[in-house]
This record gives sequence, C-alpha cells and structure tokens, in this order.
Amino acid sequence: MFVVGGEALIDQPVGAALERALAPPSEAAERQIDRFIERRHSQRVRNEGERRAEESWKASERRLAAAREAEEALGRRGMIDHLRRVYRKRADEYDALYESLGGFQ
Repeated sequence: MFVVGGEALIDQPVGAALERALAPPSEAAERQIDRFIERRHSQRVRNEGERRAEESWKASERRLAAAREAEEALGRRGMIDHLRRVYRKRADEYDALYESLGGFQ
C-alpha cells in the first residue's frame, strides 16, 4: 500500500501489478536451472564429444595426481626409514642395558 498525506493512492502490495512477488529465485527454481544446464551439457557431450580444453585439463589433472602420489610415496618411505633408525637405536640401547644387568644367562 502506498500512502501520501494519509490517503491511500495504491492499494496493492509492491509487485502485485506485475502479478508476481519480487523475491529471489527459490531453491526449486535453482534446481530446475541446474538440471537444464546438466541436460544440455550431456546432450552436447553425446553429440560433439568432450572438448579439447576439457581433455587437456583432464590430462593435466592426471599428471598432477601422479606427481602427488609419487611425492606422498617418497614422504612415506622417508618416514619409514626414520622410524627404523629410531627403533633400531632404541633396541640397541635396551640390549646394552640388558647386558649390563647380567646379560643372557
């Protein structure tokens, strides 16, 4: 309602003249748009195949994943070597202590 000087000039809520509410799109509308985009993309892929940029990107991702895996494997091997050295040293210390206490009798 639009009031000027105490008199109602327009007796309709804002947006009523447009026959719709002025509000952001609902989640249902967003889902419809997403489904439409996905459907069109699937049709394009079916008809045209993957685009070169996407193929290039996928190849790049595979190379990066392989490099990450190699780096992680190297890190794991380093950690295993470190733990072996620590526990070997600890075992040697306990063996020396055991021998000093009378050894294996």
